[in-house]
Amino acid sequence: MYGLINVGFGNVIIGDRVIAIVNPESAPLKRLKEVA
Repeated sequence: MYGLINVGFGNVIIGDRVIAIVNPESAPLKRLKEVA
C-alpha cells in the first residue's frame, strides 16, 4: 500500500509495517522508556 519509506542514511522501511512515528524526546515516550 505505502511501499518503501526512506528513513535516511540509505535505509528504507516497509510502509505497511509502520505503526507510528514519534519524537524520542517527548515526555510520554521518555516515561515509556523508564518503565521498560
